[in-house]
Amino acid sequence: MIFADPRSILLYLAKQYDLLRNLYEEQFRHGGVDRSTLEQFLRDAGQSEESLLEYRILVPEHPDFAFHKPYLDLFEFIHQQFRPLLPEEIQRHGSTIEELFRKLKEGNRSDPNARLDILYSLDHQIRDFNTAIRHNTKALLDKSRELKANDHRLDYTEKIRQARYLIDTHITPLNTILDVSHSQSITSILRGISTHVNLERLRCPDEQVRRSFEKTYFLLKHVIDDLNRQSAILTSELIPLIQRIRTESEYLRGFLHLLRHPREIPVKALPVLYKSRKDNLYSPFVRENLSDFLQQYAKRTDMILPGEDTPVDYWFFDRPTYQRRLEADLPVEDFFSWCRAVIGEEVSSPSIDQYFQVTGLLMDTVHETYLFPEEERTRISFPEAELELPRITLQPRAHVSGKT
Repeated sequence: MIFADPRSILLYLAKQYDLLRNLYEEQFRHGGVDRSTLEQFLRDAGQSEESLLEYRILVPEHPDFAFHKPYLDLFEFIHQQFRPLLPEEIQRHGSTIEELFRKLKEGNRSDPNARLDILYSLDHQIRDFNTAIRHNTKALLDKSRELKANDHRLDYTEKIRQARYLIDTHITPLNTILDVSHSQSITSILRGISTHVNLERLRCPDEQVRRSFEKTYFLLKHVIDDLNRQSAILTSELIPLIQRIRTESEYLRGFLHLLRHPREIPVKALPVLYKSRKDNLYSPFVRENLSDFLQQYAKRTDMILPGEDTPVDYWFFDRPTYQRRLEADLPVEDFFSWCRAVIGEEVSSPSIDQYFQVTGLLMDTVHETYLFPEEERTRISFPEAELELPRITLQPRAHVSGKT
């Protein structure tokens, strides 16, 4: 039992972080801290072991010591450095979850306190299982990448031995645990629990228990999604990586054996690694093809290129010129008819698009306009359409009629 103030514990962790990091790394590498190593670390830091024992950071395991699990979990989380778990350690979570689920289904439905306690324990175990899977996946990825890079300069035999050990002891069992298609996998069991909890959260009469079921349901939904992500990492990255290490080893071992004992294997049994062949850079029928190509030019004939019988009518809307023409023609009794007549002087068969460019002059005009009644309209014909437009009169401002 720790009776120290929580603030003093956190302050000690912050001030003595270097010492605690060294102790943690020793624990992580060797599974404990022997007394001689602890005394050396304490001398370097100028500290004594009383505070470590008082705050329960270290627990004695005579004659040596071990990092207390709560602090070990904290430092593992801070450093994101985890130990790969054996399948039995992960299955322990699954067995506990199954047992709690059995109690939940078979327990006394009329006792809400008992159901709340079971749901609380079930939530706790589900979170622990999800955390263990996530940390285990990261630990295996780190191990596999480290093995692939071979930072520790392992010899060939040891590298292969470790790769096979990771596959057989950790990766394959973990894949079975997470395989949703396997009826006995923990992921499948969690799906079954989720279905049951979803029904209970809808039909449970006690409001507090119903809310607890709802909380468990959404926890399971999040955990199952996270387990699917971990399974995807396992199948798409981890398994191919470790298989590649093992496959490379098999190829290399075969080549080494062949180089060391070349006469033990019959020549006919050896695979054809490199086979040379003669390829021509040109077709075998290039002579015939070239002869056919040249024969078409052996007899020259006169070639007459047809001229352009249809003249191309290029037209550009020169707005200032048309504005001056409008000024000169004022007053204009029917503006839209005037536009058709003016553009017809330049283009023999104007298009509607060209016509509407000219009618845009109406937006620029500063003259007085008069719009005739609705029944008095102007018809303008084009090859592609016939337009029916209002009749508009333009007059200079100095000659405004009484109609305006």
